[in-house]
Amino acid sequence: MSMKSLVTQSSVPIPISIISNSHFLVEGLIAALMPRINFELLATYNGQMKINDHLINPQGHVILIDGTIGQTLATRWTHYWRNQQPEGAVVVIELADNVELILACIEEGAKGYTLRGATPEKVAHTIELVSQGRAHCSTAITAHLFDRLAHLKEVAETRYMVNMPLTSRELEVLNLIAKGCSNKEIADQLVITLRTVKHHVHNILSKLDLKHRYEAAHLAMQQGWVHNDLFT
Repeated sequence: MSMKSLVTQSSVPIPISIISNSHFLVEGLIAALMPRINFELLATYNGQMKINDHLINPQGHVILIDGTIGQTLATRWTHYWRNQQPEGAVVVIELADNVELILACIEEGAKGYTLRGATPEKVAHTIELVSQGRAHCSTAITAHLFDRLAHLKEVAETRYMVNMPLTSRELEVLNLIAKGCSNKEIADQLVITLRTVKHHVHNILSKLDLKHRYEAAHLAMQQGWVHNDLFT
């Protein structure tokens, strides 16, 4: 069965919101989707706006996040919608063909993604899938996810259930990383130099035996090392 045959006009409109810094992308996306799926556009949000707990979020909500807003903002928005009731189904679009970036979005709760240059049919098909409660992920990315989950489980079991390896200052930095803050934002909030922040981040990753800051934030939240009020 072809992808085109799977893109159907559902009798019930799919409630959709779009998060992007580009008006051009938003307007083009709406125009491309209109003849392909039955949807209701609820809202559009600038990726850099302050997130609050009063955004429209009906049952069956699909949120399209423009991956070009950057990994920090994309994962922050994904984390927000994943923790709403009902949980919003996130699709990250316009992603670079970068395994680490894709994994970061999926690990924060994205239900699907499309790469830059994807056809309108591909985007519409992905929206249809996630609106039906199905995840959309390539075989290669699925394999990477299983490897990553196995690694995180091993890390948790062998190192971090015994002792807290981080200093109080490193925990402060890690808490801000989990909030999605950049190194500069961390430096401003803790009133320390950017060089000192980079030194703390390096030490955190080294002590946790991890390569990426989002992995450290994910593990810290699992272990309860950081505050859970990420969006207050």
